[in-house]
Amino acid sequence: MEITIAEAAVRLGTSINRVTRAIERLEVPTSQTTARRGRPPRVLSELGFERLLDDLGATPRASSRPREELFVLAAFNMNPFGFHSRRAVANVANVSTTTASLVVDRLIEEGLVRVVPRLRHLAGRVVDATVLEADRESAKWRRVLDEVLATRLPSPPAIKDTKIVPRRFWHVLSNAAPAQLPIENHADFIASQMLLSDDVFAVSWALTHLPVSSIEKTASLGAVDRDMRRWLLNVARARLESMSS
Repeated sequence: MEITIAEAAVRLGTSINRVTRAIERLEVPTSQTTARRGRPPRVLSELGFERLLDDLGATPRASSRPREELFVLAAFNMNPFGFHSRRAVANVANVSTTTASLVVDRLIEEGLVRVVPRLRHLAGRVVDATVLEADRESAKWRRVLDEVLATRLPSPPAIKDTKIVPRRFWHVLSNAAPAQLPIENHADFIASQMLLSDDVFAVSWALTHLPVSSIEKTASLGAVDRDMRRWLLNVARARLESMSS
């Protein structure tokens, strides 16, 4: 099945110009259709569209919220323990630090994100810190949740080349030998350790890189409380829907 560049832009929730630039940057093959009148439009294959989806991400067509704002909301939804900085939000949401900072300020004002005091382990000491986190208990958050779940963040680079958990997350697997745990064979165990850790970046990485089935199995563990279970299952469902759309 072939789709035009304009149709791809609608499905991705972005502009034709952004799609065109991505096609040129990624060297996605396109072809000309036959048209009775005027200039025939360029079309791309479903495989080509999937490459654009991985690179650009996607947002709901009917949303009134800016694309970058939905990416930031999706990043907060993926991280139940919050973020220690706006730069960390930017890294997960795949937007600039300046954009993330402006969006976070708006979301705080709107009541969707809150600043929470929290103790933090830093260089062997416990220090007072603050965390930016989604206000999941608010009615406003529940009203935007469907749009957030329908948002797909751009895929991290080289996602398919990952064989083991990156070294920066090995501390989460301190009771194992991470270098000897291929993700292909130990995804369920890795998920149970990373998703239930207090490292927000480990949680984000696991949600993006580990199989949906492993996320679901972690959600079924007895140590997982009701709210965490519901959140994990919602993320797993969103992953499945993004892969089938």
